[in-house]
Amino acid sequence: IINSIFQSHNLAESNSDDELMATVSEMTNASWHGLLAALSLLLDAAQDETARELVLKSHQDFASLCGSLGINLARDAFITALCKAALPPHYDLFITGVKHVEDDKHLVMLSAKNIQCMRSLLSMAHCHGKILGTGWNMVLRTLQHLTWILGLVPTDNGQLVPSPSADGANVVKTAALSADLPIICSMLSRLFQSSQYLSERALTHLIQALCQLSAETEASTSREKSLFSVGKILETCLVNLSRLHLLWELVSAHLLTVCHEKYIPRRTWGALALTKLLRAAIEADHSLPLSQNPELTTSLLGPLVQMCEIRSEDVRLKQLECLHDILNSRGHTLPLAAWPPVLYILGSVVTADNPSSETVVRQGFLSQHLLVNDFLPLIHP
Repeated sequence: IINSIFQSHNLAESNSDDELMATVSEMTNASWHGLLAALSLLLDAAQDETARELVLKSHQDFASLCGSLGINLARDAFITALCKAALPPHYDLFITGVKHVEDDKHLVMLSAKNIQCMRSLLSMAHCHGKILGTGWNMVLRTLQHLTWILGLVPTDNGQLVPSPSADGANVVKTAALSADLPIICSMLSRLFQSSQYLSERALTHLIQALCQLSAETEASTSREKSLFSVGKILETCLVNLSRLHLLWELVSAHLLTVCHEKYIPRRTWGALALTKLLRAAIEADHSLPLSQNPELTTSLLGPLVQMCEIRSEDVRLKQLECLHDILNSRGHTLPLAAWPPVLYILGSVVTADNPSSETVVRQGFLSQHLLVNDFLPLIHP
């Protein structure tokens, strides 16, 4: 049945046959419930890796077909089934966002089947990311649970590495997992690196899903909240700097929200991600140089100005370190419109209603000293 539908779809696509494509869509709508149930049963029953691989390939392909035909309910149902198969049984409810598992300190056993399904899920997201749409929400939630199980944490570029303290302490390391762990980590990294090849619409879907996952994480009652979503927002944006203008408003607004959080590791990471992304954007090559593009420059500096409203010392330090780096590396190329935001930030370091710590004041003084010595001629009265 699946092969028949695929052959008809390919024929309709190659011949631009709208009538046949409509028939394919009707066939898919009529058959997907039964096919999903049959594939799920086959996956549960398959004891052989080769047999599972055939079932998973059919699963991936049919999810992709549903996405390309715009049958989103079917696409998301196939994705959900694959996500559930990729994690241990007691994670079924956790995938749907009912409960967060970061506080569950019991060791988890990832079976060979779980690992094979996780690789299949990563492969599907990598190869068919352009049609996932809202299906990204389920995929990312599953990957976040995977990183918790494996004890992976983001580096300052957003890439995932084993935590020195966790060292995979939440998972029983079987021979299958030890062999596949480097492959899974590599596939995770490539998934977000390859987002540079997504269409603008697909990239926006991915970023929206990451921001939604981050908001869910912030709203959870877990004692330890995942940094996965914030790290992947940073990594995805860094490889899409040429298209940052499409994402900047959404991403910067969300990271500012993270900077207001009470949970210190996420708040610090929000400030790190926002300032690192801003540095990269300022230093990137633009079709119109920033010196001739005051609108873009003020848009980029806007979130840095809004960080003045946050009183947490860790956030203010990241803000002022970022400002100093920008002045040091790009001060001579900033347009005139950039200087009022710069002066506002420096002026907010010490105010009557917001006394800053000595560390913050010292960091602000470095930028003020640089401005007075090197940039006064560039600032018009």
